[in-house]
Amino acid sequence: MKKFLLSMIGILVFALGTNFAQKTTLIENFTQASCVPCVFWNPRIDDIMATNPDAILVRYQTSWPGFDPMHNQNEADPNARVDYYGVTAVPRVFFNGATQFDPIGAGIQNWDQWTDLFTTSISNGANEMTALDIKLTHDFSFDKKTADIKMVVTNTSADDFTGAGSVAHLLLLEKEIIFPEAPGSNSETEFTNVVRKMLPNAMGTPMADIAAGDSMVMDLTDVDVPDYLYNYGGLEAVAFIQNNNTKEVLQAAKSEAQAIDGPDAALTVLATAPTSYCDYDYAPKVSITNMGTADITEMTLDYVLNSNQPVSLPWTGTLAPGMTETFDFPAITLTPPSTVIQYAITSVNGSTDSDFNSLNDISAVESFSSLTSSPTREEVSEGFNISEIGEVPAGVILENPDNIRVFTVDGSISTAVSWPLGGFGNSDGCMRFDYYGIQSGQATLIMDQINLSNVTSATLVFSHAYAQSINEPDRLEVVISTDCGSTWSPIWDKDGAALATHPPTGDQSPRFYPMPTDWVQNVVDLSFLDGAPEVTVAFRGTSAWGNSLYLDDIQIGAGLVDAEDVNPLEGKVEFFPNPASDNLNIQITLEEASPISAEIFSLTGNRVATIETNATYPSGTHNLNWNIADQANGMYLVRVRTASGEITERVSILK
Repeated sequence: MKKFLLSMIGILVFALGTNFAQKTTLIENFTQASCVPCVFWNPRIDDIMATNPDAILVRYQTSWPGFDPMHNQNEADPNARVDYYGVTAVPRVFFNGATQFDPIGAGIQNWDQWTDLFTTSISNGANEMTALDIKLTHDFSFDKKTADIKMVVTNTSADDFTGAGSVAHLLLLEKEIIFPEAPGSNSETEFTNVVRKMLPNAMGTPMADIAAGDSMVMDLTDVDVPDYLYNYGGLEAVAFIQNNNTKEVLQAAKSEAQAIDGPDAALTVLATAPTSYCDYDYAPKVSITNMGTADITEMTLDYVLNSNQPVSLPWTGTLAPGMTETFDFPAITLTPPSTVIQYAITSVNGSTDSDFNSLNDISAVESFSSLTSSPTREEVSEGFNISEIGEVPAGVILENPDNIRVFTVDGSISTAVSWPLGGFGNSDGCMRFDYYGIQSGQATLIMDQINLSNVTSATLVFSHAYAQSINEPDRLEVVISTDCGSTWSPIWDKDGAALATHPPTGDQSPRFYPMPTDWVQNVVDLSFLDGAPEVTVAFRGTSAWGNSLYLDDIQIGAGLVDAEDVNPLEGKVEFFPNPASDNLNIQITLEEASPISAEIFSLTGNRVATIETNATYPSGTHNLNWNIADQANGMYLVRVRTASGEITERVSILK
């Protein structure tokens, strides 16, 4: 009898279950074009969605932490959803309204862990049953300015559905937006499933009661399509029913993007970049491919050079769907220090809006740096006296392919700074390699060419200040070129503790801002370049995610220092490893026999150890050793004296 009852119950549950519809999982992702973590998470979410095509992803572009044109075009709807869920940071994800994931705030930094949680939530949602089923369709008008949207909500259960407390949301979204260059500050160029409009607004439409087996129809005709869409061919509609009391999404549906009949001209830059900083010849060249379904018979192509008036190239002919045509503009001459150029298709078939995808009509901005040909000046003096933060001084090139944080700063950069931020406190401006905010990457500051044909005893003088966070090998190199930047040779190179002018600040410490006493001056002998007609000096910074480096008071030329001020021991004494954990080696190269003294001091000037006192060594390379087993962690000064002179270097102990 017990077996029979269990069997009957199983049959009853199955029979009732068939009256319900399978729930479609809705994933709401809050993101932003200037959100740094978002550029990591968004593509990975897209990868998961590609393997879960039945789930629906929608993205709201928020107003913070920086600039986002997609948010600015539609502020009200994302802001309303932010308030609805109480979102305070991005990225943030909600599954069916009820389950929230905050990968950063929850400390979920491992992608495999996050993937497991994400896919499990999709699966859990797909296993849920619901009383409601949604059928959604949309159609464009011929001119793409309006659309008809129809949503049919059916109660598939055997019980009446009570609409009180629930609303129906209709969304228009763009399936894919690809910018020619990042619109925000996080380097992200591809955005998917972006919510562009909620209909009639973000509050939605209150649901009515639906009797068992009956349907509710929402039929919207001649709905205005937003005129700020980038790609009308990617317009999709999404609908979902949400209980405002619990925030649970009861059901969701999507109407896929439709093919649009019309032309779509896609621009590709074919011009070859200059081969060196003294290659001034440039031939603008592009290709146009018709990605649409209708012939292109007329176009106007433009390029803009250094924000001047556009140079136009009209074209007539027949460019059939799928075909490509190449276009050559008149050649131009690049001018130092930089030339900026951007290409655009400004009209297709006699109209500015007949092309339904506007983003592939324009190129990324291209910038070409140039050095002065046949330079006449014999010296460089750069003190970074800026009028605003971020300004690159005239005659200086900043090559920053990794788009890392390298820019000029002054005391106004932070309320924590109440002193002149420039070298030794003598000025306010300087250049900052913000390793504190750069996980990795490299940037190069290039000074314009100088002519040393009539110069003797050429010298480079510059000042820097830097602190490690713990023991990161952040690096600064000085390199020179005599062939306009085609090849570079190192002349000065320090990293980590050898570069540091201030003790490590600690892993959780704030950004380092140098006091006047944190600066050191560096003198580099360039006399081997005397007589060279074209010399370029550059400063190359490489980040290992330590704290910040500051650069100032760059001078190149003759007579900058007296001959006796150039340290004869520069390059003749090395300290390694630095930082040290058990022993510090002091390697000294003597050109002739000489007495050697080596002493260790704390930063407060107290002598900590004496390694050698006036002992005579023959010519050659010699190694001294400091056993640091009993020394505390921190920074120390090592002073070495020979008959040629004296040199002091900072070293650190880290056990």
